[in-house]
Amino acid sequence: MEWKAIGTLVDLAASTALYHYQRAKETRARVDSGRAAVDRVFVSALAWSDARVSEVCNLDMSHVDLAHAKFASRTPRRRPVCATST
Repeated sequence: MEWKAIGTLVDLAASTALYHYQRAKETRARVDSGRAAVDRVFVSALAWSDARVSEVCNLDMSHVDLAHAKFASRTPRRRPVCATST
């Protein structure tokens, strides 16, 4: 397929479509596959840890204990508010 046809499909000029294609190729080449594998495992572990989004967002590397496979959340858990009916 020619770049002019691709540009028409994505509503861009052929030169702009080619530019974005080249940028995407450069970005993919810069991804370190070893680091990506570690990140994938870490994110998966966080997902299965039952941590809240705010706890994960507030994580710092000093909170992570890789030797014991634990992380410490600095966000205190709040007690649920129970509605009482009268």
